[in-house]
Amino acid sequence: MIDYQTYCQIRQLYTEKKLGFRQIARELKVDLKTVRKWARRESFQKAPLPKRQSKLDSFKGEIIGLLERHDYSARQLFQRIEERGYSTTMRP
Repeated sequence: MIDYQTYCQIRQLYTEKKLGFRQIARELKVDLKTVRKWARRESFQKAPLPKRQSKLDSFKGEIIGLLERHDYSARQLFQRIEERGYSTTMRP
């Protein structure tokens, strides 16, 4: 993934200076496929990242409840949810 500044440089070299993809890639030290992809785009929009599930999802309500009652450390929280069935080897 590139940043906005690099996108602007690619677009400027492609649209205003009419450089080819390989020339832009060499000048900016960016992969050729990346230049091809971003030079053709009219605007800079990052693709949204897919929402991933967490192993802690089923314990989040409980963790929030514990923190509202007391200022537990991370280690103490871990011990509490471990007592209630959380395992570092469990999968979502």
